[in-house]
Amino acid sequence: MLYPIVIVPVVGRLSIVFACYKNTTPREKGMGNIFIGKTTNYQLLMSIIQSILIIAFLILDTYELIFNILFIFILWIFVRLFTRYITSKIDGITGDTRMLLRNISTFIFNFLYLALNI
Repeated sequence: MLYPIVIVPVVGRLSIVFACYKNTTPREKGMGNIFIGKTTNYQLLMSIIQSILIIAFLILDTYELIFNILFIFILWIFVRLFTRYITSKIDGITGDTRMLLRNISTFIFNFLYLALNI
């Protein structure tokens, strides 16, 4: 039952990759320009595959595996909606909003994990 300790950082980092995919930054000069909007389709796909492989390697129970893979797709939808909202407010996402997304996604994962008693 210790696998969430390992999977939570994977989920958090995957949400950062999702946030950087096809987004803009509000400032022309900033550290966020290194990553935001530069994530390619290949990098996104490899991040998803690596995350699923890490999860599959750690989990032997089918129900838990299905929950975690479904959570990745739920995370994708949540991150896209949240980044669209933030972009409408401040014309892009920053490093702070990426870290906020990471924290929110790990909180949601932990909450759902505990709520569903997996």
